[in-house]
Amino acid sequence: MDIATAVTGVLGLDRNALDLSVAQVCARAVVVFIVGLAIMRVGNRRFLGKATPFDVLLGFVLGSVLSRAISGTAGFLPTIAASLVIVILHRLLAALVFSHHGLGRIVKGRPLILIENGVLRPETARRVRLTQGDIEEVMRMRGAVSTDQVALATIERNGTVSIVPKPAIP
Repeated sequence: MDIATAVTGVLGLDRNALDLSVAQVCARAVVVFIVGLAIMRVGNRRFLGKATPFDVLLGFVLGSVLSRAISGTAGFLPTIAASLVIVILHRLLAALVFSHHGLGRIVKGRPLILIENGVLRPETARRVRLTQGDIEEVMRMRGAVSTDQVALATIERNGTVSIVPKPAIP
């Protein structure tokens, strides 16, 4: 028995999804996990460090595509290849976004000002679905008790709220 035949047997590459054994699905899961890690190394570390919608989408799509390789609902090797293409596309688009600021605003969005010079912008809060309680919680977590203490609060592209406090008056 050659290696190709052994791999085909272990992974059930010649079977339909409903004909896969538990052992074959488990073997596929192990292989997809290892190959998925290798594919992620082709990607950007940013994907794991920041959770912008652009990066989260990669996670959803990649997970969905890779799951097909495990379940056998799509061809094993084409699914792995498609996963690699998705990660490379993400990386290329990230490089383009880095070079072209306007494209970055389209792909990743832009920060939104929530509080400016102590004044809350209620239209921004409504737009991002932040309640008064949510805003107060974020301020407390960043050391501000009221909007009067905030020079600028911004909802960043990754959804977090950053706060620049007003300088303390001596």
